[in-house]
Amino acid sequence: MIEGIEGNVAIYFTSYEMLEDYADFCEGFGKRVFIEPRDAREVPKLLREFMHSNNSVLIGVCGGKLSEGVDYPRGILKGVCVVGLPFSAYTKMQRCINE
Repeated sequence: MIEGIEGNVAIYFTSYEMLEDYADFCEGFGKRVFIEPRDAREVPKLLREFMHSNNSVLIGVCGGKLSEGVDYPRGILKGVCVVGLPFSAYTKMQRCINE
């Protein structure tokens, strides 16, 4: 997807751990990579820079700071992908409820 789509793309992962596992891979295609910061104070600057780019990759987390409640106007994104299934972790409490 990064290589095959001309323009900006966004890739959302199911966790920060998965995002970190794939971050280096996403940087290997010659596009500038913007990585969702854990600190919300860093988001406005990152978004401003991304919105003014034209051939970049935005990687973030499903349900994170860059995936919900953010508008990407004027066709700024040419492609979006979700890697994995964004379900919450299966906990002991959920197992008890299901039983």
